[in-house]
Amino acid sequence: MKKNHLLWLLTLLLLSSFLFGKPLFAQEDGIDFPAGEAGQPNDLGIALTIRSGYDGFYKQGSWLPITVLVSNDGPAVEGTIVVRGRDRQAEYMAPITLPNQSRKRIRLNAYNFNNSGALLVQILDDQGEVVAAVNTNNVQSLLTTNSLLYGVVSSQPEAFEDLEKVLAGRTEAGVAFLDLDELPENPTLWLDLDVLVFNDVDTNELTADQRTALEEWIRLGGQLVVTGGASWQKTTGAFKEILPVQVTGSRSVDDLPAVAEQVGLPFRDAGPYVVADSQLRDGIALFNQAGLPILARRQLGRGGVYFLALDPQFAPLDDWDGSEIVWDEIAQRAPLPSFWETGFVVDGEAASAVSSLPSLTLPSVFLLIGFVLLYIVVIGPLNYLFLKRQKRREIAWLTIPAVIVFFSLTAYLIGLQFKGNTVLINQMAVVSGRLDQPVGQVDAGVGVYSPRRGSYEIVLEKDVLIRRLQTYLFDEVDMQVMQGNDVRLLDTLIDVGEVGTFAVQANRPLPDVQAAITADPENPERRLVATVTNGGNFDLENVGLWVEGNFINLGDMDSGDTVVQSFAASEGTIAKYQVSDQGLVFYETYQQGDDLSGSTYQPSPLESSYYDILGTTSYYGDGVYYPRYELLESLFDHYGVEPIYAPRSTVTLIAWSDQPQIDVSLAENRFENSSVTVYFLEIPGG
Repeated sequence: MKKNHLLWLLTLLLLSSFLFGKPLFAQEDGIDFPAGEAGQPNDLGIALTIRSGYDGFYKQGSWLPITVLVSNDGPAVEGTIVVRGRDRQAEYMAPITLPNQSRKRIRLNAYNFNNSGALLVQILDDQGEVVAAVNTNNVQSLLTTNSLLYGVVSSQPEAFEDLEKVLAGRTEAGVAFLDLDELPENPTLWLDLDVLVFNDVDTNELTADQRTALEEWIRLGGQLVVTGGASWQKTTGAFKEILPVQVTGSRSVDDLPAVAEQVGLPFRDAGPYVVADSQLRDGIALFNQAGLPILARRQLGRGGVYFLALDPQFAPLDDWDGSEIVWDEIAQRAPLPSFWETGFVVDGEAASAVSSLPSLTLPSVFLLIGFVLLYIVVIGPLNYLFLKRQKRREIAWLTIPAVIVFFSLTAYLIGLQFKGNTVLINQMAVVSGRLDQPVGQVDAGVGVYSPRRGSYEIVLEKDVLIRRLQTYLFDEVDMQVMQGNDVRLLDTLIDVGEVGTFAVQANRPLPDVQAAITADPENPERRLVATVTNGGNFDLENVGLWVEGNFINLGDMDSGDTVVQSFAASEGTIAKYQVSDQGLVFYETYQQGDDLSGSTYQPSPLESSYYDILGTTSYYGDGVYYPRYELLESLFDHYGVEPIYAPRSTVTLIAWSDQPQIDVSLAENRFENSSVTVYFLEIPGG
């Protein structure tokens, strides 16, 4: 009996080794990183200091910004800096040159497939030898997209520790204490942040790329807070053009009774208080003292820019219970991402979508049956009758192999015809944004089809973030990503007839579509009128308005077309579009489904509208429409445990086009492109 148990155990070990590529009880490669001590020079005089994530925080399914400070007091080094996760399968790299007595800052990004722990950073010389290595700080994933992440750049960050208590209706909150040089220059890496606070720091030190990235982040929903007090001048330096107020100086006031009354709590500490003097320029005052804005807000796209005239390090805000109410006023306006803004949550669906290439459709079943029948007839009866008529039946040993070779070559040529002999790059993208803004968010699946086994170098633009799509839990995620003047996937092996699948993310200009929502003059209390114009230079397919869970089809729109459509709406939606959203409703969402245990099937909010959104009632098995259905399905986890959010009281334009969103190419191979894009574009109200 014991021998049988031992036999079963050995069988299990062998099976696990076969399935997973390593013994069942093997130590995971990379748990004990052979790294040096952060910030300390090694024997070669190279010192590394790394900060990953936002002070170690990031949200699930997102990329990590990584800042590397490196110094070299030893021999010159030219090589590569490499970031690896604990599984060491995915490598994110950049070229690096370190002369003697040099100091450099390197910005990288990485996708952490295992969601926790430290990353390993190494510097390799031009021979591939490790000359320096260090672990990053541990990274901690916030649990859900419903989390709230504050970023604080301050000379005294401890004054903001209590921000983690300000949940603003979210499930959890984290506070990341940052330095100016940690803020990414790639705008897509900002998406994890909900609120960013600058306090008592010289913002003029921000680079031009950081400022551009920050403004894009605001327009996509970020909430920027700039504080005043005695140090207002250096803190506001980079933001004078976008602040809601014009700051003229600072002064001491004995009390702020109107603010305490508006908050509903008396100040803990008596005055005097130092407050920045300002006048409203483009915004509203959320709290004010006799006309002096204490907290002012300017809407910028879906986000907001705030000026807080007080310094939170000092009275009256320091250790005041009312401070949480003030911060809550800001955090509540941070929009929750709609489910189409959170990227691919079901990688298998996204991979299937980009792997379905209409140009590589299988041959007809009737063609296959006919080919097999013809083969049987030729090699059997026809061959026999021909040889009998020629009275040469003894040479059947020559004619039968000849027929087999002929039909084999024919089958191979037919297969080549259907399989093709050109590398194909298929891109299916989801574009989301607000129509009054210049840029939106792009989440795209990219499939690279190879007609033969080969190793490819895939080239993308500099600002693109890329990872492999994991179709199964134990999928390999081997990839080498070189980041420099562009982004390159090195030595990407794709087998014969296989499609390599990847997820990419970037910010890109939105299409030139103008849309306005107005009250229906015939029934202003119950109906709205949408006027939509396609001002771009390409056609839009199956355009529609998604309102309160319903899809209102506007049809195809060629370049230059305008469509006017009246539709019924609820009181909330009508109010949203009849009253300016400046100070009323900035962004609303609803939660889809009540049972979020993960054990119950949750329908997609789009599910009842799929026929209308896709423009067909028979998309299953269709080479054109079924991949589009799978693209929509990849945005939603039917058995997920997280709340699902979609706009409420907001009209969203949905449309399709054949326009590529990301420039993808191959370094040394000819290729052909195909692309499909679906747009989710919020029509602003007010």
